[in-house]
Amino acid sequence: MEVIQKNKKSEGKNFAAVTQSKNNSLDVCEVCGSVRHTVFQNFLSIVPLEMIKSCQRNTPFHSTRKGFYSMILITKGRATETIGYKTYTFEGGTLYFIPENTLHKIQYWSPDIEGYHCSFDSEYFFIVPEKPD
Repeated sequence: MEVIQKNKKSEGKNFAAVTQSKNNSLDVCEVCGSVRHTVFQNFLSIVPLEMIKSCQRNTPFHSTRKGFYSMILITKGRATETIGYKTYTFEGGTLYFIPENTLHKIQYWSPDIEGYHCSFDSEYFFIVPEKPD
């Protein structure tokens, strides 16, 4: 599985190839041993749901509020999640959004879940790319 991380300053490289820079760091998740990334601003990240699910086997998900937006595409399987104070069930072929700073908890993901989790902050879309010299 591949984690795709784009940052205006990383020039669209695959995140695994960006080992250190001002806004990025590459680390290993202590929960599941997979690659974990930390981005402070101006980011767009796409992670397969299967990779996130592998972490969930070892530790339950807790309610959180994240300082970024999420867009989730489920291509196979089923998920039950609480977004804000309402619980939803999503099936394959569903695309849904979670606004930044919204209370969110994954209640259940089926063992066969597949798809993508895209995270981004608003700053990513408002930065004007630097012109090459």
